[in-house]
Amino acid sequence: IKCWQEKENPTKTKKSVRVRSSCVAVDKVLAALAPRHAHVLQVLAKLQLKSSSSEVTISEWKDACKKKMLPYNDQQIRALMNEYIDHMLIRLTIDDEGYERVTIPHSRKQVKEILKFKRNTS
Repeated sequence: IKCWQEKENPTKTKKSVRVRSSCVAVDKVLAALAPRHAHVLQVLAKLQLKSSSSEVTISEWKDACKKKMLPYNDQQIRALMNEYIDHMLIRLTIDDEGYERVTIPHSRKQVKEILKFKRNTS
């Protein structure tokens, strides 16, 4: 996933390098995930792109996974969430009404890249 381009910051500051490294890591983490786990993250990416707030409730995410025939119960989704949070792929927040919301904390362009991710089969 290309998250940084030289033309955006021609000085190549350390901050830019860090951003690039963390984004490249997203691509590596996706490649290392089990195919079904990567697909669950892509379901979230699709929901996030459709959402006006860019945050999605956990129940919306679970329902979308069920519609895609990804058999994840609450416990399995939460285990995946912990893995995604550890790898900085998602961020979990609780809104004022107590609903847990998840978001992929990257730019819209980067979320689209996650959605387009295909495992290298060679």
